[in-house]
Amino acid sequence: MRLIFFFALSVLVSLCSFLSEARADVVRGYLLNSEMRYERASNQDMVNRSPMNYAISYQRSRFSVLLEHVYFTETSGNPTSAFERQHAEYLAWFRLHALAWTFGDNTHTVQLYGGLAAGAYQETVTTVFMGTSRVDTGRWTFMTGLSGGVEYSVKLTPAFLIVAAAEGRGFTGSDLDPNPMWSAVFRLGVGLIF
Repeated sequence: MRLIFFFALSVLVSLCSFLSEARADVVRGYLLNSEMRYERASNQDMVNRSPMNYAISYQRSRFSVLLEHVYFTETSGNPTSAFERQHAEYLAWFRLHALAWTFGDNTHTVQLYGGLAAGAYQETVTTVFMGTSRVDTGRWTFMTGLSGGVEYSVKLTPAFLIVAAAEGRGFTGSDLDPNPMWSAVFRLGVGLIF
């Protein structure tokens, strides 16, 4: 999984070299991410999942690429019979920052953006019954996404930003239920201006 993340990071750097300007604008690391994602449980009820979400982005001009790792675990059962499902996904988001407003002596910026994603997810299920454990690992499954959001940044120094963002998105994948799967994510991070 780490290999995929580092491969995606190298793709990010390569893709950004094709963008129009000669220098990078901003690299952002989103350290605190809160996501609300709803999926269908085995009893057909919609259940909120709150995955761990880490992201890094690179923006040049009006375009950015964001690499994201999402992870959550679902557990149920008792000491005799238990079930644990681990979900991991890696996505590369290609975003267009369509509108931007700068105010407050060029220190505050609000941007509206939309994005498309491609990536993969994998699930691992561990079943325990009477002390015997079985682990089943699924295959990596292709997924896509569509998003729209708003980002607010405050420039603390000429090269350092604090960033907050809110984003709504939908995912499609062959085994997702429901399909598309809807979510919202709230991000807080830092940025470096080059």
